[in-house]
Amino acid sequence: MLWPIDYLSTANDVYVCNDGVHLVVAFLDWNSGASDGGNAIEFYSSGRLLDSYSEDDLVVAFWPRIFASNITSSEFPTGELDELDESAQSYEMQINWGDVVKFDITTGKIVESRMPWILNAFSIATVGLLLFFGTFIAWQHFSRRRAGSNCIEYIDGDHEMGH
Repeated sequence: MLWPIDYLSTANDVYVCNDGVHLVVAFLDWNSGASDGGNAIEFYSSGRLLDSYSEDDLVVAFWPRIFASNITSSEFPTGELDELDESAQSYEMQINWGDVVKFDITTGKIVESRMPWILNAFSIATVGLLLFFGTFIAWQHFSRRRAGSNCIEYIDGDHEMGH
């Protein structure tokens, strides 16, 4: 059976599954942060859009990476390879910066997402530094408050008065 969908003039890959129900549309050439179709990938079932994702939905820290690409004149993050595995009912997209995103073709939902190890390490280091500095600032704040409440003054040299 044929299912009507919107016209897809700029799709790079269109996968029609053997079940005749599911369709995966990939816009792999992202033009400096925006695919011509408005989405990087779309999933259909019986002609009905199940889910769609833009580039920044798929790539961790997409906009900072676009910014870094502009500064360093390196490649923009873009869809590089894709593979449909009908037996596993999955579709996998690899990004040229090392990200991998895997989808369930029957629902269009992301079932797995991996970013490059360097970004994982950077993220962990950033969270560690934030926790360290947050703890240090809190310790400084509370130690100053405690030191201020233990202050003892001598009035006339005979009487003590706590603050």
